[in-house]
Amino acid sequence: MADSDDVNYSEIRFAQSGDRMKRERQKESEDAIYSNVVRPGIDNEDCVYSTVSPHQGGGSESAVSISQAQPKPKDSSSGSKVKTHKRACRRSTILLLFLLFLLLGITLCLGVMYVFKGNSLRAVEQNLTGSLTALQSLQKDKDNLTALVTEQGENHSKERIQLQKELEEVKKNLDDQSKKYDVLSDEKERLQNHLQDLQKEALKNCAAGWEYFSGKCYYFSTDKKNWTESRDACVTMGGHLVIIETEKEQDFLNQRNPAPHEYWIGLTDSAKEAEWRWVDNSLLNDNAKYWWGNEPDDWKGDATRTLLEGEDCAKVAVHGVRLSWYDASCEDHNKCICECKAK
Repeated sequence: MADSDDVNYSEIRFAQSGDRMKRERQKESEDAIYSNVVRPGIDNEDCVYSTVSPHQGGGSESAVSISQAQPKPKDSSSGSKVKTHKRACRRSTILLLFLLFLLLGITLCLGVMYVFKGNSLRAVEQNLTGSLTALQSLQKDKDNLTALVTEQGENHSKERIQLQKELEEVKKNLDDQSKKYDVLSDEKERLQNHLQDLQKEALKNCAAGWEYFSGKCYYFSTDKKNWTESRDACVTMGGHLVIIETEKEQDFLNQRNPAPHEYWIGLTDSAKEAEWRWVDNSLLNDNAKYWWGNEPDDWKGDATRTLLEGEDCAKVAVHGVRLSWYDASCEDHNKCICECKAK
């Protein structure tokens, strides 16, 4: 504030109605010196309120007498202190404003970070929720699989126990069968020995060169003749061309028929085509036919050979199998099998 504005108020008096004596008694107590009263536009250091007294006249209103003091010369040190104080206030204000804006910036940053962090945390929460749901589903599947495996394990254990029992039963049966097999093997060996003894005894009832089987004697010729000549040769030796009546007899003849030889048997349809009869004139039994493949086919020949009468005589021609009969031309030359009853 300029020096021209500096005033010195040396005396302020308040007039108050009442007794003078009373006013005098109160004078001392009411007198006051105001060293710091500020008026707008006037520096507080330039105004002095020296005396305050009641208004003379004893009224109810108070009168204030303000006298302006004469301007005092300003102390240079006081001015510098004021300027220093103002600068300090400005610096403090600037610092406070800076701190305020800094705090506001930090608050905004924290708010933005909070928003982003909240979004991130919500995303993480959603991921964790999905993972938890998946984990719960996997746990449920695991429990189901565990229960299933446990159930299957129990079933397998029961099945294993049952199989062990069955295996033990099979082993027991196998042992029994093995014992029976041993008994049967011994019996078979005994019977074979007995059969050999019987065959040896039977051979005594067959002529030299003949073989015994099931009560009959059989002769396998070594020379080859046509069917009629072979039939006559067998008759000359006291027998006839073989008549096959059972599977056992057929199997015996096949075993005694070494490859590649073929033997006439006593079967023909020369008297009536397709009516096969044995040499004893008995018809071929339908339950004892052992033709090979499509035989008999009554083949009439080809460009190299002509068979006017076809194939009317039977022979054993296939080796190693039960169905071994063929029909052939009666004029072909083959070995023959003769038979007769054992003596």
